Amino acid sequence: IGPGCDADIRLGMLVGIRFVSRICRRCEFCLAGNEQHCIKSTNHLHHEDGSFQEYIALDAGYLTILPDDIDPAVIGPVLCAGLTTYKVMHFSSLRE
Repeated sequence: IGPGCDADIRLGMLVGIRFVSRICRRCEFCLAGNEQHCIKSTNHLHHEDGSFQEYIALDAGYLTILPDDIDPAVIGPVLCAGLTTYKVMHFSSLRE
């Protein structure tokens, strides 16, 4: 755990990671809350090692802290395409 990391994040806890590994936090998309469209973003599939590994180094701002009593086998499918689909559907419905 690196310097400046949120105190809520502890070594050994279960977390989910997002497909996007880094964003610029400055472009019009990031500032509007649409970071999935950031033109300077990197992702785990093309730019980073890890994501399907036991260990990975990444920006702590892109972690989803999971409850201590969660079963990883139950939450795993939701963290992948399930969460991505939910976010798109949720934000699309807000625009209508």
